[in-house]
Parts: sequence; C-alpha cells; structure tokens
Amino acid sequence: IFEHLTGDSNNSLSLSIVPLFYFYTNIGRYVRSSLYGFISWLMSGSAENIRIRKVIFSAHRGRFEHIIFTKDVASAITRRVGSGPRAIEGTVTFYQELLELLVKNPSGTETEAFRSQLKPIMARLTASTHKQTEGKGRRFTTNQKTKINLREFFKSALRCELCGGILDLRMGTQYDHAIPFSKSKRTDVDQGRPTHPFCNNQREAIEQYKNGIAPLQLPPIFESEITPDSGYQLSLFDLFKHTHFPDE
Repeated sequence: IFEHLTGDSNNSLSLSIVPLFYFYTNIGRYVRSSLYGFISWLMSGSAENIRIRKVIFSAHRGRFEHIIFTKDVASAITRRVGSGPRAIEGTVTFYQELLELLVKNPSGTETEAFRSQLKPIMARLTASTHKQTEGKGRRFTTNQKTKINLREFFKSALRCELCGGILDLRMGTQYDHAIPFSKSKRTDVDQGRPTHPFCNNQREAIEQYKNGIAPLQLPPIFESEITPDSGYQLSLFDLFKHTHFPDE
C-alpha cells in the first residue's frame, strides 16, 4: 500500500505524497483518519482501477491539493463527524466527489462556477473550521505561527511540472526530459525537471488524458471497502494501530 504513497526514487508506483498537506491540520496536528481515508480511497477496486484513479488524480493534483490545504479539509471533516471510522468514510467520499468536480471543471478553482459547485460538497461533508486569525495580544500564538509557516511553505513549495502537485526533493524523485528523450536524443540539464516517480512513469497516460486523446472514467468507490465494519477497514486499523508518524 505504501509503495503507492511514497518510497524511494526507483519506485515507479510512488505518488510521493507530502504528508504535511494531506494528513495534518493547518496548525500541524496529525489526523490519522485522513491517512486511512486517503488509502481507502486510493486503493479501492482492482489494480487497473487504482492505476486509472492515480492517473486522473495526477492530472488534477495541483488543484486538488490547493483545495484540501486552503479548506483545511483534514480538520473540517473530523470536526463534523469526529475521529475514527466515520471520519475515514467522510474523507473517502470527499476525495471522490472533489476529484469528480475537478474533472468536470478543468478551469481554475477560484471561478464563481467552481466555488458554487464546491460549496454543497463542503457543507454536506465538512464542518466550518476556526477562522479566527487575529489574536488579542501583541505576540503571535504558536498556532498562528504554524498557520503562517504552512501557508508560506505551501505557496513557495517546488511543484512537479507534470501534475502541479507539491514535490519534496527529500522524498522519492525522478527526473524527466521536458522534451522526451525519444525525440530529442539528448540528456541536457536545461531540459531536465524533477517529478514524482508515478508522474514520470505515467507521463504519456497523464498527458493523453489531459489532452482528451485517451478519455478515462474515474472509477467508483466500492462501498464494501470503506464502511466502518468492513474487513478491509478493520485490516487497515490493525495495520496502523501501532504505527507512529513523526511530525514533518
């Protein structure tokens, strides 16, 4: 499972997910159900379903990450339903509906049309997070400092040129020829660019999907795999119940 999320640079399956922007709130609190939810969503269905979901996710990844970070989704879901299995199911549903919305709206996430369609999804699956940004004293609080730091980190982070998602060079990274080597026959620093391993290995599939050459349908989520009492979900809890993930 983790080979799909992370791994060394030779792992062609790796999305090189940056945990800080998926599994933590904007004040740096780790939300375990966000990790379980992402895995349950990503790994639903057959191996081909997983590959297709990852290709479509990669085609929209930059905008996907923008939404889950700016809306503080990890916190908003748990504030609505609490932690545990219910938050996992809510996370799976949110990710699926968000990606479906991004597929239908290839334009920016700041347009009025997109915001109006995102609003009911947010209202149904999340609760409002604390919006207070102004303190009473002169000094910034620890939470305020964390929010500021994460905001600036998100704004300035290196991004994969194939998917637009955040790329951490400390994690699994591959290097892509901007002009494919099959055409240029050159390995030139000027046209080299760091990418997520999965993006590099699935570049053709991602670009063909983006350009409408190879239409793909986002696979559905198999409900039996995400219900709180399912064997699959219980096996995930068993797998992770003693797992500790250090802060970024």
